[in-house]
Amino acid sequence: MATEPHIIPLQTRHLSHHGPVEEMTTASGACLEDRKAPDVKDEAIIEISPASSGPPSTMNEVCPSFGTLSSTVTAIGSSSCNSLQEEEHPLPLKRSLRPLRYLRHTFFSLYRRLFTLVFAANMAAFLGYVVEHHRALSTKAALSNVVTAVSANLMIGILFRQEHVINFLYSICCSFPISTPFFLRRRLAKVYHFGGLHSGCSTASVAWFFLFTGLVTRATVIGEISGVAVLVITYSLYAFLVAILISAHPRFRAMQHDSFEAIHRYAGWSCLGLFWAFVIIFSNVLRKETGYTMAQFLVKNPSFWFLIVISLNIIYPWTRLQKVSVEPEWLSTHATRLHFNYRWTRLPPFAAIRITDTPLKDWHAFATITEPTGNRFSMIVSNAGDWTKRQIEKQPTSIWVRGAPIYGVLKAVALFRKVVVVASGSGIGPCLALFVDSNVPTRVVWSTRTPKQTYGQGIIDAVHKADQNAMIIDTTTDGRPDMVAISYRLYKESGAEAVFVISNPKLTRKIVYGMESRGVPAYGPVFDS
Repeated sequence: MATEPHIIPLQTRHLSHHGPVEEMTTASGACLEDRKAPDVKDEAIIEISPASSGPPSTMNEVCPSFGTLSSTVTAIGSSSCNSLQEEEHPLPLKRSLRPLRYLRHTFFSLYRRLFTLVFAANMAAFLGYVVEHHRALSTKAALSNVVTAVSANLMIGILFRQEHVINFLYSICCSFPISTPFFLRRRLAKVYHFGGLHSGCSTASVAWFFLFTGLVTRATVIGEISGVAVLVITYSLYAFLVAILISAHPRFRAMQHDSFEAIHRYAGWSCLGLFWAFVIIFSNVLRKETGYTMAQFLVKNPSFWFLIVISLNIIYPWTRLQKVSVEPEWLSTHATRLHFNYRWTRLPPFAAIRITDTPLKDWHAFATITEPTGNRFSMIVSNAGDWTKRQIEKQPTSIWVRGAPIYGVLKAVALFRKVVVVASGSGIGPCLALFVDSNVPTRVVWSTRTPKQTYGQGIIDAVHKADQNAMIIDTTTDGRPDMVAISYRLYKESGAEAVFVISNPKLTRKIVYGMESRGVPAYGPVFDS
């Protein structure tokens, strides 16, 4: 016969509630630092599951809000529990002065350092080339060298967006054993900042093309190049490249994400077509002075081969475009779960796939959850915009997929002995994949609105299966707690080596900065990861 849960009266206070949870991405439920409210003593009822009954031998059992939560009712914490936790593991002061912290953890993030390294190297070569060849910059040979620099940077930038290249980087960096020195492992885990290489090369290619545009204009004016075809294509290419560069700015991407995707896709395709026309026409102009046939000149032209690599990498994901069947599972008006099978691809752990219902418009990447039984996986889609809302309402039975699955931030968990995972809203979805596919001991903090009503009992059970002492915070009743303080306390209490955050961009940045500024290794997706 099943044991009835114990019902324990507890003196508690009202936690402040700051309104609806902000949603910026598919991971919903932004949390702000808790504001103290006047102490009001009320009777609170907490259900303790039978497994946690008995003497309170651990901190978690003393403080239900920081310990085992019933799978049916979320526990409500008390001020005494909070103060007891703070005495045990108080949140220390941030290290160093505020300007120095900003420079180290924000302004000079690894993403920006990689960008700066690539861009600075290109600009050094740029200036060196201009100084060394300033007397002969308008010659056709000099123009050909500048085009090579443009195409080389474009190729490298696009390669760092290719699914198999990304997965290769993750596989290399995350394959180091636990015996590897910790200082190296904590740096390898930042592999997801590889986007800095992509943006650095892409931006440098625009700078090189700016030089080329000026040179080809001068060459046309002084008669080095006859005809206007090269000039027209050059200015058209430059306009498209500048449009792509401007739309890729983080602020523009956040405010106009659909426009960013459309510009990147259609302007990118236009650039590819124009670049092929440009290489053919420009090569025909240059070859006349060498005596080579067109085929011979193209084979000896580096830009021709770089352009082939660029074209193959742009075309490849579309060769894997197909419409697959899905089984929708209604969770609530806020979220749905889509179930797939493995017949269309081999899915690695901790991977995301791109899906859409309109292949030529917007694509959306969602982390996948490996299901323990059968060759199936799933993903959680929560209401974070018009597209996701439409999928929840119509409950699709088929969807378009493209390209290969891509590893995400949680792949780096394998580099640590024990971790704390902090999620908000549907950010719990990627974490469920970690719970299924990883043997790394994990403590879990999940903050969301009405977890059972929104995501269902099955998701809650999966969280507790991974961490029987998981903290599930219902922000509707408990308010928004100080997630930085909670993450730090759990990090110290559990003896973890790192904290991973899967949430909306604002909360992710806040927790990662709050941890790193106190010397705690912390990781969370960046805007271009």
